[in-house]
Amino acid sequence: MSTCDDMPALDDTRRVVRLAMVVDEVRRIARAFRYDRIDEIRNGISDKEFFICGGAAVAGESYSFYRQLVLAKRDVDAYSRRGIFPAALSIKNAFKLYAFYPSDDEDLSPIEPARVAAKDNCRLKRVAFVLKRFRRVICAHKDALATCEASLNFAKVQLSKQEFVACGGHRTVSAKITFSFYRQIVLACRDMRAILVRGRHCKADAKGHVVSQIQCISSDEDEEDVDAIDLNKTGPTHSLVDDGIVSEDATCVVETESTPEDDLYESDAPSNDSVEEGEDLFE
Repeated sequence: MSTCDDMPALDDTRRVVRLAMVVDEVRRIARAFRYDRIDEIRNGISDKEFFICGGAAVAGESYSFYRQLVLAKRDVDAYSRRGIFPAALSIKNAFKLYAFYPSDDEDLSPIEPARVAAKDNCRLKRVAFVLKRFRRVICAHKDALATCEASLNFAKVQLSKQEFVACGGHRTVSAKITFSFYRQIVLACRDMRAILVRGRHCKADAKGHVVSQIQCISSDEDEEDVDAIDLNKTGPTHSLVDDGIVSEDATCVVETESTPEDDLYESDAPSNDSVEEGEDLFE
């Protein structure tokens, strides 16, 4: 079964939903690793989460988070090379379908003082880099993340100056020190939240940033076949049309107001974070 077979409604909206969900979950896993709370780590995603990513979900089944991580990384790699997210309508629709975990207002200043940029082209590259590095950390564990070994592998990751600059860090930092990967994960999650709350990605920020200038972004996982991971799911699937996620022509259904059914497709309660357009969150 290919991606097209079990993810029939995968379009730009669902790709943005998947990217937001993956980054949000990566941040949650990283926090559990950092604070020794591995019992909080999920080894998969629910049928409802697979559903809003465009999948033909079997009720009651769980699905591979690692597979969605790899696919989301490929999407954001393509966005980075293009220099822009999908259209604003897709981002706005994605915001209606996915709710981030509540913000814990974690103070990152004690981790390191080095400043990082908050412009959209930096946000895009930071998200791509975070997913690439996190995938390398967990690739040996796949969907068995709640282990001490996975936590120890994560704790070993530190960023070089080149990698820090690729995430939007200032080029004047010293090359003799390393930088926090965990901090970049938290910022990447806030990046995704900011873009979805705003409802668009600012292409002007990416002007002049061509492919050759996007450093430390690799497609090293592109040859990995992850589509076979969820092949063992059998049974009746949700209907994307009947449940109002897509219309008959496979375009996203935009609700004018929330309904009780909307709660089925949220990972948790919406955050109280407010993000003003143009606000430099990390400077």
